[in-house]
Amino acid sequence: MDANEIDEVLNAFNYHKHDVLIRYAGLEISAKDALKVDNYEIIKRRIMDKIEKGDFEHFLSKMGEKRGDYDANFCVDLLCSSSNVELIKSVVERSKEFNLGFRVVNLIESTKDVAYMKEIIETKEKWKDLGITDNGIAYLIRKTNDQDYIKEKVHNIEELGIKSDSIVKLVRGLHEPEIIAHLLERREKFELSDSNIIELLDSIDFETKVELLEKTKYRNFVASSMINEPDKLKNALEDAKKRKKFHLNIGEAVSFFDAVYQSEDVKEIIESKEKREELQLSNNEILALLIKLDEPEFVESFINKKEELGLDDDMICKLILFAKNEKELDDFLNKQEDYDVNLQLGDLDMMIFFCNLDEPELVKKILDKSEKLKLDEDTICKLTLLTKDEKTIEDFFSKKEEYDIENTNKIIKLPNSMTIGIEIESEGDMSNCICYAEKLNGWDCKEDGSLLNRG
Repeated sequence: MDANEIDEVLNAFNYHKHDVLIRYAGLEISAKDALKVDNYEIIKRRIMDKIEKGDFEHFLSKMGEKRGDYDANFCVDLLCSSSNVELIKSVVERSKEFNLGFRVVNLIESTKDVAYMKEIIETKEKWKDLGITDNGIAYLIRKTNDQDYIKEKVHNIEELGIKSDSIVKLVRGLHEPEIIAHLLERREKFELSDSNIIELLDSIDFETKVELLEKTKYRNFVASSMINEPDKLKNALEDAKKRKKFHLNIGEAVSFFDAVYQSEDVKEIIESKEKREELQLSNNEILALLIKLDEPEFVESFINKKEELGLDDDMICKLILFAKNEKELDDFLNKQEDYDVNLQLGDLDMMIFFCNLDEPELVKKILDKSEKLKLDEDTICKLTLLTKDEKTIEDFFSKKEEYDIENTNKIIKLPNSMTIGIEIESEGDMSNCICYAEKLNGWDCKEDGSLLNRG
């Protein structure tokens, strides 16, 4: 096949002139039948055989035309259909000459020579020489179809040196929670975006997600992904062994149960001691579900049936606070026996609960019994801020030497008219409490509009 014939063939591919392609392939089929996959592959293979025996260098010159040119793409497509593996490899070695870019990966794959593919994968210098991107390497690793080799590369992904989308393309579908947990814990290093993580989680089965819940700090992504499968989630919630792995926080408990149960179902679960124990619901989880229901009368009835429902001191105290019943709280706090209550604000769920409570007088009552409730110093400090009472806050900080709060009292000199600003990000849900102390010691406080609390 000479240069003019090659040009005519490439033009026919470009403009879908199937009669021309059929003629060059030497087939006796209709133009309509040329579109059938098997026939189209035969056409390409026969035409490529003729090109190899003709002006092959002219063919390669068309392959080297600017990226995006139809001729160049069709040339690669044709060459991939060649049965001459060594010829394809020789073109791969000259890929920069033809500016193949990402298309060189298609040529390498078309050799179906796994050893050759692995040789390129294992030689990073080769990646650069051939212009293969991270995505290209991830694609080639998958195309080896060697599961042991793929897992080996994934387990040594840091050594491999690929990042972001390339990692997702390589790892998705492996169903190995340890690997995915490893990636999530190092998401900054691997430059994984939120969309990368979501795609990664969407690629694995539900059972793997259950395993993953206890292996990563990025539980919110895993939980959100599980909500998309409510039937499986319901079965998992009601399976004691799987439920043990959940360790839900307040947000997750609400999200999971909201995705699976109607409000009447939730009430039935909460009122049944047997069901609560079967689902291994913690007091904080029950409280979260009650907050979501937002039905004060139901909460009051729940408190009134405390003995019948087998509620412990911890649950009763939290329910009374949630119901904002000052008299019930007084009665509870004034009983003589010791309390078995956990109101420590080091517990994220309790911190969120108190921040949303917005009842300074009830908080003061809790502070008055801080010793009997065995509140730690961190909790006392945070609850003090939640009172929103300037005198209470001043009194607390005036006695701060009694608490384990660092205060170096170093004096520094500042230029005239210079002020100091302190940005507090680590306080999270307690940031609003800091604002309540704005008048103390002459400091002014304001929220940073760029830091929105997403809950």
